[in-house]
This record gives sequence, structure tokens and C-alpha cells, in this order.
Amino acid sequence: MSAVLSPAAAPAPAGVPALKVTQGRVLLSEFTKFRSLRSTMWTLLAAVVLMIGIGALFSAVTASQYHTFSAADRASFNPVTTSLNGVIFAVVAFGVLGVLLMSGEYSTGMIRSSLTAVPRRLPVLWGKLAVFAGTIFSVSLVASFISFFLGQALLSSHHLGVSITAHDALRSVIGAALYVTVAGLIGVALGALLRNTAAGSPPSPQCSSSSRRWPGCCLPRSATT
Repeated sequence: MSAVLSPAAAPAPAGVPALKVTQGRVLLSEFTKFRSLRSTMWTLLAAVVLMIGIGALFSAVTASQYHTFSAADRASFNPVTTSLNGVIFAVVAFGVLGVLLMSGEYSTGMIRSSLTAVPRRLPVLWGKLAVFAGTIFSVSLVASFISFFLGQALLSSHHLGVSITAHDALRSVIGAALYVTVAGLIGVALGALLRNTAAGSPPSPQCSSSSRRWPGCCLPRSATT
């Protein structure tokens, strides 16, 4: 009888330590996947453009039409809120980005490779949440500051702008970044639960169709009065 011989495993190179799965390596892996996806970059760019562009549009139109405002409209006008109105539309893009982060791996089958490398699910989930939250908050915070300063520059042409040291201005700018970050994290959770991009994508923002009522949902109450 002839015996079937299996090839012997190649010995590990001397002096090379075995790599262990650590949370730091999981974070690096998730960040690499996040920045290497073309859809992620385009969605993130669209969110930033909406956040800055829509805010600038609201500010420019408000400045040019301010002389037609009634006494009640002028009394309720808030320049900080006006310059941050782009958040209404950007939050949808950030939410979709959160859904794509999770559902994209399930649709392509990449989740199998992720869970093969990291058998435990929680480190993968914490890694995705940390990478997403850190990236989105950093980008949206910069976009929020740009929206504020650009909007105030447009409003200042009609002497309507305020500085960042105005009451609740800084709080509102940072709050806008936190708002879209939390919305994106909810998208990540929906993507993980539903595992489908269409099912997890958020609907249009329901705070209000009126730009003057939106700040009451996510900005300080004093900023809307």
C-alpha cells in the first residue's frame, strides 16, 4: 500500500513574532477600509458640500431679503441658525454613510473576511464605531466652522453677522457637528441590524420644513429666540 504524504508546514521565520489581534490593529484595519472605499469618500464629500453650500445659500438669500422681513420675522431672526441651515440636508448624507459602512460589507461578503480575521464581533463593531465617529466628527466640525464663518461673512454685508464669541454661537457650531455625528452612528446601527442599504437609509429630516424651526431640534433653545 502506498501512503499519502501531506506536505509539512513551513516553519515560521526565526525572530518574527506572531501577530495578535488587538483593538489597535482592528482600528487600523477599519480605518484602511473606510478611506479606501470610493463611495465613502464621495458620500463624505457630498455631505460637506451640502453642509457648507446650503448654509451659504440660506445666508446669502436672507441677507438680500432681510429688508422685506416683517417685524416678527426680524425679531425671531438668528444669524447663527441661518448659517448652519446646511445641517438639515447634510445629516441625510451622513446617515447614509453610516448605513453604507456596515451594509456594504454584508452586500459584498467582506464581512466574512473581517470576522475570519477577528472572530469576535464586538471588537469589529467598536472599531467601526470609533473610526466612523472620529472621522465624521472631525470633518463635520471643520465644515461647521466654515459654514458659520462663511455665512456670517455674507450676512455682514448687510450688517447682520455676529462673531463666534456671540451668545451660544460656539455651542451651536459644535452642537451641529455632534448632531450629524450621532445621526451617522444611528445609521451604522441600522446598517448592522438590517444589513441592507436601502432598508437602513434614513428618510428626509423630519425636524421641520421651516428653516426657522429646525434649531429647536438640535440647537440650544436660547439660539432660536
